[in-house]
Amino acid sequence: MLANNETGVIQPLAQIADIARKAGERYDSRVLVHTDAAQAVGKVDVDPDVLKTDFVTVVGHKFYGPRIGALVIRSEKTVPLQSLFRGGSQEHGKRAGTENTPMIAGLGAACRIVTERLPDFVEHMRDVRDYFEEQLKNALGDAVVIHFATSQRIPNTSSVSFVKYPGNASDLLSKCKSFFASTGAACHAGTNRLTPIFD
Repeated sequence: MLANNETGVIQPLAQIADIARKAGERYDSRVLVHTDAAQAVGKVDVDPDVLKTDFVTVVGHKFYGPRIGALVIRSEKTVPLQSLFRGGSQEHGKRAGTENTPMIAGLGAACRIVTERLPDFVEHMRDVRDYFEEQLKNALGDAVVIHFATSQRIPNTSSVSFVKYPGNASDLLSKCKSFFASTGAACHAGTNRLTPIFD
């Protein structure tokens, strides 16, 4: 995962890839590196060459595109991609079924727009996040903890704890009339367990 969906922290993926590949060399094995960049696209530059990844997964709905995903392959000539399902020849043996062309075009358009406007988007998101965190600290002082504030993180994500609030996070958010936030990842909705990130 390039950027954590709950904390916003960006992982040093190029360094991780180097370590993994060196370990593979010791065992005379080729290591292929994949990252889930769903949270990062549209918030930071996602370049497979800079990240040293062989595969990058992106999803459009995280940057105003259609709800479709894509696997970016650094080089099909050097990275093998095997088909999971056999199908018609119209997909060159890579998958069964016919691709959803309008959704693919929409994803491509969204990628182009966020790439072209990335500096403006990043500046705006960072300004809003930093203002939000500053206002929380000014209003609540040591009753609020801003997690990973000194870490490299995506500009649209803030991870906070209200350490002196006696109730749970859902109760606190229910009292907010003009503010929207989540108490964790959407994939863990409905649970009251603390995210493993903070264990």
